[in-house]
Amino acid sequence: MCRQPVVVIGAAAAARLWGYRHVDHPAHPVVLARLGTRPLSDVEIRRTSVLEPEDWVARRDGIRVASPPRTWFDCATDLDDDRFEQLTEWVLDHHVRVPALIRVVRRMGDGGRPGRARARRVLGSRPAWQKPAGSGLELRVLRGLERRGVRGLVRQFPIQLADGVVVHPDGAIPEIRWALEVDHVTWHGGRLDAQADKARDRRLRAVGWQVDRVTDADVRDHFQSTIDELVALIDLRRSEFTTRL
Repeated sequence: MCRQPVVVIGAAAAARLWGYRHVDHPAHPVVLARLGTRPLSDVEIRRTSVLEPEDWVARRDGIRVASPPRTWFDCATDLDDDRFEQLTEWVLDHHVRVPALIRVVRRMGDGGRPGRARARRVLGSRPAWQKPAGSGLELRVLRGLERRGVRGLVRQFPIQLADGVVVHPDGAIPEIRWALEVDHVTWHGGRLDAQADKARDRRLRAVGWQVDRVTDADVRDHFQSTIDELVALIDLRRSEFTTRL
């Protein structure tokens, strides 16, 4: 008796079920199906020769949804590099670790699968030790600075404070001891959080680091002027730091 082909909710439809950010809602349900699956009405079918048990999770209602790593991989087809990089950081921050993403890329083979080159390119561009950038806004700011010619930027650079505690600012230029933090005041950042941030900034200054902060509202509503201000602050810091040496 012939086994029924497996149909799995995938790509953007699965991303919506997992709560992924940086992925648009699909106009129609998207499913992954083994080669040879019959067409389904009102559904976008993406046929694949690789659809193993580790590629899906069965819900209590019996519906199969692509696993977080497989959902991430299939979304590479629909996003440009910048948005896929933001998605990658979000997935790493909320669902899986780097080895799980590497494994799914390797399992998908060396053929011309849509999105595979993007998945490999984006995943290969980040050091494995690097902590994920939780919101994607950090990435946008750092990429904006890089496009303006700012050199030496490192994400999540480890800085040891005087008491031995190690902190990881969103961005840093170690050669001039400059750090950047992106504050997410839209959905958190009350009085206690603000006090903790200011205390940490003082401790960073005590070991010779300058910390500049921008908010998520700055990035969303005044992106270009925010980048301009940060570039000016970096240039000033570089000049002052070089002069002291």
